[in-house]
Parts: sequence; structure tokens; C-alpha cells
Amino acid sequence: MKRIFLDANVVIDLLGERNPWFPDALRIFNLGDLGKVKLICSSLSLGTASYIMETKKMSSADIFEGIDLLCQICDVAATKRDKIELKTCITHRKTLSLHRRTN
Repeated sequence: MKRIFLDANVVIDLLGERNPWFPDALRIFNLGDLGKVKLICSSLSLGTASYIMETKKMSSADIFEGIDLLCQICDVAATKRDKIELKTCITHRKTLSLHRRTN
């Protein structure tokens, strides 16, 4: 089976329905959903896509729903570095969130 590695841009194209790339991204994900290709993305790409979609004012619920669906279709490749960066990202977001509340 053909394996396709998806970078953050393709994930963003799908989640954000970004034109003109959305139709192509949708076709790729449909092929993965049908089992015709094996889709792989890194956990860092999912985190990056989530952050970008948040800056585009997509609701957290929609982001998490989209990421959850992608995780059902794609194999998610993780590395030790991804875990470190995820922990740093979570800590940074908490700090930012606290900072925003106090201002």
C-alpha cells in the first residue's frame, strides 16, 4: 500500500478548508479513510496545525474534533523531541492564558 506523509500545511488545508488546496487535501484524506493509501503525519504537525487554526479563530471544539478525526484516519508518528516540544507548548499556553486574564 502506498504511504503518504502529510505535513502541517496539508492538515491546515483540510481543517481550515483553505482554497485552492482544500479539494486536493480532501481527496487525499478520503483515500486514506477508504484504506486505499496509508496516511502518516507527525504529532508535531498536528500541534502546529492546531495552533495555526486557533490563530484563525477556529473554535477549540472544532479544532479538537478535526484533530480527533485525523487521528482516526492517520498514523501519528511521535518522537521523543515531539514530547518535549508538546510539554513546552502546553506550559507556554498556560503562561499565555494566565497573562491574558490578568491584562
